[in-house]
Amino acid sequence: MQQIFRLTRKLTLHVHRTPVRTIDAFDPAKHPRGHQGNVGQFAKGGGGTTGVQRQQQETRATQTSTSALKGDLGTRIQPQSDTQNVSSLDDLYNKAKADEPNFVNTIKNMAEAVGGEAEFTPPEFTEPGTTLKSRKSAERKVQNELGGDPSQLRDVLRATIVSQKIEDVRAAAAKFMEANKANIVKVKDRIVNPAPGGYRDILINFRTPNGLISEVQFNTPVMIKAKLGDGHRIYEAVRVLEARKSGGGHARMKEFLKKKSEQLYDGAYQAGGNGNWGTA
Repeated sequence: MQQIFRLTRKLTLHVHRTPVRTIDAFDPAKHPRGHQGNVGQFAKGGGGTTGVQRQQQETRATQTSTSALKGDLGTRIQPQSDTQNVSSLDDLYNKAKADEPNFVNTIKNMAEAVGGEAEFTPPEFTEPGTTLKSRKSAERKVQNELGGDPSQLRDVLRATIVSQKIEDVRAAAAKFMEANKANIVKVKDRIVNPAPGGYRDILINFRTPNGLISEVQFNTPVMIKAKLGDGHRIYEAVRVLEARKSGGGHARMKEFLKKKSEQLYDGAYQAGGNGNWGTA
């Protein structure tokens, strides 16, 4: 318990000292489309369209585009079966290695098309020379979480497409869904429906040519940084608590960690551009 208290104290200090990006004072030179004051500086324009008229046209176009991204993206597809025809972990990895080049190209091409960046599993957590989940990690997950059934492992092939703003994240996910709609298995819109603890992203499972289920996440750099930093430490602390006997002290500590997690991810969400995405 002392270890957990030291961890939570560290988290408290770290979260409180970490500057949360706030909305800057309005600068019309940087944000002309959103500016509704001092009309004079936008009134000069060539041809028959004034600067104000162009601004209004662009604002309407942006509002239309944003509106099209609202609502749970998961409701836009008909969920498919997520079963995999896999006889063993060796079979799974053989098929994954055969599918990997196409998977990597698909992710890289989509990231380029949406102006984002493609990220894959760091080398220290992969099978040597590949982007696949490490065999050791896969074996542990199959035994500890999946009842020994390798056909339930659906993230051996995985990647993330990173965009700077929440709106761009949603646009990228929607474009990916459209381009791969025949093979989309499931979509979790965790921007509209956050995960426990407040974490947000969009997670899409889609089927590869060999019939495997792969995973691609869509998110912002600031949310990913939060997840890999204090978010991971909070997650590990909760796991320690859940492995021990329940009690009043444990319950209070878990509630404290839950609030810290929500605070952390809410700050990351705000920094990435808030929005009422749940309203279609």
